[in-house]
Amino acid sequence: GAEAEVGGVRYFAAKSRSYANWLILRGFLVEGQPEAAVKMFKEGLKVYPLSTAASPPGMAFVSGSGKVMNTIHSNDFHFYEEIHAVLSKEHVDFLEPELRGRAASIGIQRGKPFAPSDKL
Repeated sequence: GAEAEVGGVRYFAAKSRSYANWLILRGFLVEGQPEAAVKMFKEGLKVYPLSTAASPPGMAFVSGSGKVMNTIHSNDFHFYEEIHAVLSKEHVDFLEPELRGRAASIGIQRGKPFAPSDKL
C-alpha cells in the first residue's frame, strides 16, 4: 500500500487484484468485554475505493463469532469447479497470464463452461 492525500485528508491506500477480499480482524477484550474493540473498528476502520473519499459509502460489519465458515477447499473434482467459479467472477487480470494458461490447459476459462474431457 501507499499513503495518499485527498482534500487534505491522508489515507492508506492498498490496491487489490481481486473483487472479493477478506479482512479478518481481531480485537481484544477490555475487562472481559468486547465493546471497546467493536467501537474501535466501527468508528475507526473505513474501507472503500479512494475515488469515493469525498462521499464514502457506509460500512457493513459482519461478526464471525459463533458462525461456521468453511475456508477449506475441496480435495476432489469439486476443487476445479471452485477455481472455475472464482475465475468466472473475477476480472481477467486477477491472475497472471501463466496461471490463466495453466487453468485453460485443463478446461478452466473465463466465460466458458467448465467441461473437461475424459482424458484429464
